[in-house]
Amino acid sequence: MDYKIGMQVTGKVIGIQKYGIFVGLEGTQQALAHISECSESYIEDINETFQAGDKVEGTIIDIDEYTHNISLSLRPVNTRLNVQRCKKQLDEVRKHENKRFWTNHKRNIGFKTLLDQQERLMKEI
Repeated sequence: MDYKIGMQVTGKVIGIQKYGIFVGLEGTQQALAHISECSESYIEDINETFQAGDKVEGTIIDIDEYTHNISLSLRPVNTRLNVQRCKKQLDEVRKHENKRFWTNHKRNIGFKTLLDQQERLMKEI
């Protein structure tokens, strides 16, 4: 079978390591699902979540050009689509988070020279 990125596939768990699971696809083709791509939530021990022979469905997220190794994600497709849809909004939020002000931007006093504020400053001293 000719696999492509984004394709939905079904397979069986044929191996479990602490860093992810190996999934057997059609024929002799294998795919690796990294532990971070196995669930929406944090997985502390992958052996408690998966066992050899479990049937899994996933999405191909990468195919190595030279070795033809397949990376698989078992996360629901809707989760990734929502993140992609909100990427623009996230970028806008990040722009404002990284903005630095040289003055106290929360006080609406505008720019005033020291000469204009001399009387007030002398009282504070």
